[in-house]
Amino acid sequence: SDASGKVTERTRNVFIEVSGNSFRFITPCLLVIVAELADRGGQIEAVQVQYKNKKMTTPDFKPGKIELEVEECNKLLGLALNAQELKAMLEKRRHSVEIKYSKLLVEFPAYRQDIMHARDIIEDVAISYGYNKFKPQEPRIATTGARNPHAEKEEKIANLLVGLGMQEIATLTLTSKEEQFRKMMLKEQPVAELENPVSLTHSILRRSIIPELLSFLEKNKKARYAQKVFELGTCIEVRGKKASDERKLAVTISHPTASYTEARQVLDYLLKSFGVKYEIKEKESPSFIEGRGASILIGGSGLGARSTELRALSAGLGAGKEVAIIGEVHPQILQNFGIEMPTSVFELNLNDLFL
Repeated sequence: SDASGKVTERTRNVFIEVSGNSFRFITPCLLVIVAELADRGGQIEAVQVQYKNKKMTTPDFKPGKIELEVEECNKLLGLALNAQELKAMLEKRRHSVEIKYSKLLVEFPAYRQDIMHARDIIEDVAISYGYNKFKPQEPRIATTGARNPHAEKEEKIANLLVGLGMQEIATLTLTSKEEQFRKMMLKEQPVAELENPVSLTHSILRRSIIPELLSFLEKNKKARYAQKVFELGTCIEVRGKKASDERKLAVTISHPTASYTEARQVLDYLLKSFGVKYEIKEKESPSFIEGRGASILIGGSGLGARSTELRALSAGLGAGKEVAIIGEVHPQILQNFGIEMPTSVFELNLNDLFL
């Protein structure tokens, strides 16, 4: 209250109380606060509190202890300092140091919660020594750098689509079940969920990019048409107790005459650019207009060999593996997203294509 908690220039005694749901986290908070007051001339006194089944005295300024090998410190920093020099440097960092043979017994202030390992003490040595005094050295191991081949393929895909007049966008990997399943009229599938999401609209990791592109179209429906956008991004597939990253390409085409044929032309152009031979199989999905959805299969018998650029052998993919879905978006889904134009989409799993 204002009566009991008001602090003025005449106040001589202040009771500091820190509360929270984790003792491990609130303890350093209290130590930092009282240390700051001590630096300003305050006299710190402790109190005894009942915590669960035991009594504790707080604040507890009992220092932490860590052993440091002189040889390990010099090896990591590339220096040749003796124990006395290391002791002097650590004392500059407010540590108490005792030399014991080839080791240093270091006591660090209780409020230094960032110190968890001997390497944290070595970092303090480096700071005290001065980063500007370290002489840079070239690595002794000869390496040959190269671009990631999968990144090169994705860059080629992006360039091809931009050449077709499309715009690349980037949406969030975090999304919601509402967008991934309910708005798409799909049965809910296993997903990677956040344990404590800040918002339900960002509570899971996406399985598909298509819903995010449709959400993008919803937010830009007042912009000029035709709207042709694509995204190369990561999705998370959950199979049993395991989850894996999958790179996918999704394309949406939205304007008054958007059709399956237009999306198929773009997909056909991409696959042929990589030397992929494929077959099309009709796909029934609540997300697509009946008769205007399909699966793209590769690796089946009769499809012939594909480009060695793909590094995947037909024999390893069975009797035809689905690598993409394509179709005209169902009117109900367009209504769910607030989209007023016919829209065609496709999504291509790049992992299945290139790995």
